[in-house]
Amino acid sequence: MAPEQFTTGINKLVRRGYNLVDGDAVKLVFVKNNSGRIWSLFKNVLAVVGGTFLTLLGLSYYLDIPKQELTSVETSKTDKGDRRIVTQSDAPESPESLKAKTN
Repeated sequence: MAPEQFTTGINKLVRRGYNLVDGDAVKLVFVKNNSGRIWSLFKNVLAVVGGTFLTLLGLSYYLDIPKQELTSVETSKTDKGDRRIVTQSDAPESPESLKAKTN
């Protein structure tokens, strides 16, 4: 094996994350550090759990917004069937009623 091929193989292993620890004329000893990989996996899992928690918290807040309370329901009969008129306590006043109050 040519020395250039030998150094190319060593450089390829180093790029893949292996570190040369020891060696002699017959063999070389490489070690790969997996702690960075485990830490990266832990950070990704933590980010997914945190994002899910915040999404659920936001949805819970959004869905628990109090609805406007119904103050009265009137039923009137028409020739096409029953009709219900619902008035709400928080409904804005009509322009006609505002004009009547100011006069």
